[in-house]
Amino acid sequence: DLGEKTYRTDCISCHGPNGTPTLAGVPYFARGERLHMPDTALLQSLQNGKGICPAWRPLLNNRQLLDALAYVRMLQR
Repeated sequence: DLGEKTYRTDCISCHGPNGTPTLAGVPYFARGERLHMPDTALLQSLQNGKGICPAWRPLLNNRQLLDALAYVRMLQR
C-alpha cells in the first residue's frame, strides 16, 4: 500500500509505527486526534507544515500525502 509506504518512510519517526506518537505535541492518530478534520484541511497542514511537522509540499505530491492520510485514518482504534 502506497500510503503505508509513505507513512513508514516519512512519518513514523514522529507519529510512531501504530499512530502512537514518539514526540510530545504530535497528534495521537491511534486515538483519532485531528482525524475529525476533513481531508482538505489535513492535506493543507501536510503541504504547509504545522507545529513541528515540516512542510511536505516540496518532497511529496498530493497523491502521496492523501494516500498517507488514508493510511493514518486506518490507525485509529
